[in-house]
Amino acid sequence: MTPDQMENAQKLECALPYGYEISNLTTDDAEEIHHASETKEPLEIFRKRIECLPSSCIRQTSSGRVVSHELRSYCGAMVDQYTAPEYRRQGLGQTVEMVLAQKIISLNEVPFKLVPTYLTSIVYSSQESPFWTMWSRNSFPVHYVIQKFEKTT
Repeated sequence: MTPDQMENAQKLECALPYGYEISNLTTDDAEEIHHASETKEPLEIFRKRIECLPSSCIRQTSSGRVVSHELRSYCGAMVDQYTAPEYRRQGLGQTVEMVLAQKIISLNEVPFKLVPTYLTSIVYSSQESPFWTMWSRNSFPVHYVIQKFEKTT
């Protein structure tokens, strides 16, 4: 986000359809959202991210169920956004993303997200969003590779 985009994001009032509420993830939510995640990190690491880093979620008011969420990675990126399939196409993903971005801005940090290139619809919607600027060189997106190394004995 550019400084202007951050200013506009802070002014944004996030409204939800009836029956949903903006909430915070708790460590009690970790197992459920870890199960829905593509991450291969251990549940305990996932739980620590919820405990120590900003995150956001939307709950169904009647049941308290987390229907959409987004977390922050240890490198500071906004990641692991997920909306349960039966709750999609209502703007919940965009709202959970902006709520997390606002939390990050309130910490005097710059929100940024990593979008896998195979999620082309999200890449395109991010490019069209007034709140995001794609990192590019010579008008081509910069690919960011995350590698995990493990020491074997």
